Amino acid sequence: MPLHYRLSLIFAGFATALVVVLGWFVQDVGSRALTSSVMSQLSQAAHQMSGRLDTHMFERQSEIMRAAAVPELFHSDRTAAQRTYLEGLQAANPTYAWIGFAGTDGHVIAATGQLLEGVDVSARPWFQAGLAAPSGLDVHEAKLLQKYLAPPGAPPLRFVDVVAPVRDASGQLFGVIGGHLSWSWADEVRADVLATLSELENSELLVTSSAGVVLLGPPAEIGTTLDLASPDYVQVVSRAVGYRSFPGLGWSVVARQPVADAFAPITRLTRAIATAGVMLLIASAVAGWLIALRITDPLRELVHKAMRVQDDEDISKLPRSKGYPEVETLSAALFAAFQRQRRTADALRATNATLEERVVQRTRQVEEALNRAEEAARAKGEFLATMSHELRSPLNGIMGFAEILLDEEDMSPAAERRLLLIRNAGQGLKMIIDDVLDVSKIEAGKLELVRRPFRLDALLDGCVGLLEAQAMEADVALSFDRAPSLPDLVEGDEARLRQVILNLLSNAVKFSRGGQVSLAAYRREADPASMVTIAVSDTGIGMSREQLDRLFNRFTQADSTISLQYGGTGLGLSIAQDLVRLMGGLICVESAPGRGSTFRFTVELPAAEGLSDCRSLVPLPERRTGRILLVEDIAINREVATVLLERAGHSVATVEDGYEALAALERHEFDLVLMDIQMPGLDGRQTARLIRENAALPKDLPILALTANVLPEEVASFAPAGIDDFIAKPIDRETLYAKIGQWLARGAACPAGGETEGRRFDRATFEELVELLGPVRTATCLRTLLGGIAELQLAFDTGADLAATAHKIVSMAGTLGFFELGRLCAVLEGEAKRGADLTETIQALAAAIARCLALAARLLPRLEAGPSREDEAPEAVGAS
Repeated sequence: MPLHYRLSLIFAGFATALVVVLGWFVQDVGSRALTSSVMSQLSQAAHQMSGRLDTHMFERQSEIMRAAAVPELFHSDRTAAQRTYLEGLQAANPTYAWIGFAGTDGHVIAATGQLLEGVDVSARPWFQAGLAAPSGLDVHEAKLLQKYLAPPGAPPLRFVDVVAPVRDASGQLFGVIGGHLSWSWADEVRADVLATLSELENSELLVTSSAGVVLLGPPAEIGTTLDLASPDYVQVVSRAVGYRSFPGLGWSVVARQPVADAFAPITRLTRAIATAGVMLLIASAVAGWLIALRITDPLRELVHKAMRVQDDEDISKLPRSKGYPEVETLSAALFAAFQRQRRTADALRATNATLEERVVQRTRQVEEALNRAEEAARAKGEFLATMSHELRSPLNGIMGFAEILLDEEDMSPAAERRLLLIRNAGQGLKMIIDDVLDVSKIEAGKLELVRRPFRLDALLDGCVGLLEAQAMEADVALSFDRAPSLPDLVEGDEARLRQVILNLLSNAVKFSRGGQVSLAAYRREADPASMVTIAVSDTGIGMSREQLDRLFNRFTQADSTISLQYGGTGLGLSIAQDLVRLMGGLICVESAPGRGSTFRFTVELPAAEGLSDCRSLVPLPERRTGRILLVEDIAINREVATVLLERAGHSVATVEDGYEALAALERHEFDLVLMDIQMPGLDGRQTARLIRENAALPKDLPILALTANVLPEEVASFAPAGIDDFIAKPIDRETLYAKIGQWLARGAACPAGGETEGRRFDRATFEELVELLGPVRTATCLRTLLGGIAELQLAFDTGADLAATAHKIVSMAGTLGFFELGRLCAVLEGEAKRGADLTETIQALAAAIARCLALAARLLPRLEAGPSREDEAPEAVGAS
């Protein structure tokens, strides 16, 4: 668009903006002034009418109260005199439609015009109210008096009542005096007040009840609920608050005027401003056009010269433009720019000749940097794999022989305690290795969540139960609060969520000795229905801002003395933060020195449909046995695995490499193969492939890997090689037995219902808690469960509160992996609350308790001797 067009539009736009601003200002000022005037008049009218209504009701009630206090008149059988008095009161104030005196039995004794005399009014609201105290009653339609005071077919009469009890000097009740005020008097007051609003066209006054129902006003609106927020009216409300002893009936007087009438002057003013604005806009556009032409003439000449230069005309031969100083300056600058452009173009052509060579060189540098980064990532992965293998392999021997020696019967207590310390120290080192591998998985983006339905209340209750023993030792009051709106059954990674909560709770208890720790679960109003917020608060030592800044850094603790005093490696909170992020949430902390801390995170836990009947649980001791081929090149690992397998009743044949394994399989039949992965010659994967390719060997022969490298990429390579499952080194005896038992019995279908041995105890859940809490704390939790079982057995005999006692066991049993016990306790709790027959349930529960006690007797000796406080502490940064 040419410049002179743009300048014209600018002038027109400026004029338009000026008119709009001035018009808005004038309209705003006028509107404010007019609104203030209208609101002031309406407010005065509303207040005047509400005051007159209250005053009138006060006067009428006072008259009725004075009548009730006339000595001896209403205290004796003087009906004629009473009627004369009441008719005189009505004559003095015609707003009374009817006044009557009723005895204590509710029959009217005397009344104006003898109306309703002898009629029973005991059920009428005015009589009931008058028996208690002087009062007024809200607007209502006539019931008994309609046929006496109105012609047939007339609209219902509407009354307001004032009543007072009649008592003698001693307070004895003789009856009730009631007056029905015709509601028409309020309409007269309304007409008088409306006369003061003659300047406000179509203004109205309405009276509404305490519920907002219109009692007085335009006939079409009587009985309807008034909309005080209606945009069609300017409205002012005055509440009738009563007068002196009259407390009021909750009436509101609404003064209003239609918006169209209230702001009609402003509308007329707006039209006048708009007309003036259009005229000013036209004049400004014409003036802008003429001024723009004058301004742009020198510029157009300059543009013409520039186009001649573009056509390769020599710029030095063109005359310089004349005009106002700005154009001359622009002309000189433009000529100088053209000359620089010519020189730059020459330099650019020279540069383009070498551009391709520089691009190739830079690309080569980028590729080299990328190769270095990939090589560093590979080196890191290889280092972690080597570290895992080199640490887990000797740990396998240490922990394996400790387990084997612990089974010896003639061992002294001191030797047994030292072996337990050796085994527990190995478990502590294994936990550190697992944490480092978790960090590696998280950094590589290969840690995957296992989402499945689980009971949120049981998980939270179980976490609190597991920390109760630790809290009691530290003199910490531990509490738990779960919002009732949260679903019982949710879908998520139960194990990882438990890992995060236990880490936060353990830290809170550890740093709040003698204080309080609370766990809360709720949903914030602004969050979607699938989000759940979990908060752990304590009254511990707290942290400073500097400590909070590095709280979630790996291998870092809040204070250099934390590790010495409380233990830990500084990985716990870092891993917790990463796990919460994987679950779609964010963890945050609020803390101050000496004031405790609150850790809060929100994760996605959508409500689940239901739990599957088939659970991956580890069977109890009734295990299958079979002939097993053990392929292991390291003698110490071979001996450990052989002893463990033979003690479980298996027949074991051992070979040292893949070639010997192939030969043994061709000569003998085996039920299962345990295959080491890293071996000289043929490694485990190559051997497994050859086994699967050999048509002479069973295609369904289970092959389980024994590996010290459990990195995700390593485990992912097992299935393509034909390996069915894996067991991590160092070998956990129960995990080894469970895996072998599952694969030896793999043909058995998961039962459709009922309780089986494979569903009674989840070894994986139990071992996971041992890793999270350490053996000593797990043993304490197990003893707590045994104490609860003892209470339940006592309740069987004494008939105590079985529901409450069973409830204490449900979550603790499930968290420790005793699913049969927890399920039956939940059934007992529900049946006890319903008052059902408990005989069969108690019998089934007694059998489950016997199995639980037998298993606990085997588990406790291996957990009893705990490590030192540093070993016992969970891997977490020092935070409360």
